[in-house]
Amino acid sequence: MRRVLAALIVVAAAQAPLPASAQTGDVAYCEQLSTLFDRYLGGTQREGRSGADLDARIAVEKYRAGDASGIPILESRLRANGFTLPKR
Repeated sequence: MRRVLAALIVVAAAQAPLPASAQTGDVAYCEQLSTLFDRYLGGTQREGRSGADLDARIAVEKYRAGDASGIPILESRLRANGFTLPKR
C-alpha cells in the first residue's frame, strides 16, 4: 500500500509543472501574436488605419492580463491579412 501511495505522489508531482510550462509557452506565443497585431493591424482610425475589430482587441487585452485564450482569434486575423505566424 505504501508503495502505491508513494508511486501516486511521484506521478502527481511530476505532472504538476506541465500545465504551468504549457501555459507559459502559450502566453509567450500570444505575446508574439499580440505584438504583430498591434504593430501592423491594431491601429486606430486617427493613425490613418481602420480600427481593429473588437474580438481581436479583446484577445490582446486578455493577453495583457495573462490570459492566452485569444490565440485562435489573433492567429486568424494575422493569417487573413497575409502574415506568417511565428513558431509556437
